[in-house]
Order: sequence, then C-alpha cells, then structure tokens
Amino acid sequence: MNLVNLSMSGHIDDVFTSGVGTRVAKSGGGYVDGKWVAGSEATTTHTVNIQPLNQKDINFLQLGGERVQDTRKVYVNDGTSAVIREADQFTFVDSNGDAIDGTFKAYSVDNRPWRDYCKFYAVRLDV
Repeated sequence: MNLVNLSMSGHIDDVFTSGVGTRVAKSGGGYVDGKWVAGSEATTTHTVNIQPLNQKDINFLQLGGERVQDTRKVYVNDGTSAVIREADQFTFVDSNGDAIDGTFKAYSVDNRPWRDYCKFYAVRLDV
C-alpha cells in the first residue's frame, strides 16, 4: 500500500485571501551564576487566513479567568507551522494591508507539520 503525504500548504489560498501574521515566540529564562537571565525572542512571519468564530467555536473556548476582548480562528498557510506553539504572540495584517489592532495569543493550537496544517484560536486579551 502506497501512502501519499497530503500537504495542506497553499491549499486555503485557493478559495480565501490570506494576510500576514508575525509571530513572536519567547523562550523561558533561567538562572546563570545565581542571576536571572531572560530567555530569547524569535520572530517569524507566516501567511495566514483569519476567520471569525462560529457558535461552535465560541462554545468550545473555555478561557477561565482571562478577559477575552476578541477571538479569531487562524489557519497558517505557508508550510512552516512546525514551530507554532500555544502562548506564542501574533500581530496580524489582513489581505487589504490593514493592521488588526492588538497583540494576540495562540490558544488551542492544532498543529500537524506532517500535513503542513496548523489551526489555532488567536485570543486578544483585555489588558
């Protein structure tokens, strides 16, 4: 039996227009010679498709204790999704070139790098 590895990279763009998401990932810090040293920060850019939530998605999200101001569903569409983790922070520019206000946190990441597929909820918290 010959199994074909289906790649979702670029698939979403056939129907929907995509924007740009800039990801900032922070690694944890640690103590060096008794002094706290902050972790490093890595920034990457991804092609993303941003969609509003439907009622099923809203019912799924249980963000206890956090004041959520805005939530969107995001599909990463560039085949480089292996690095995306929960709590990574994103800023977005839509397909018209307009920036979406605020910094969003990745929540409930469904990342399948063997299929070039990544979906997550982008949550903008009320600070």
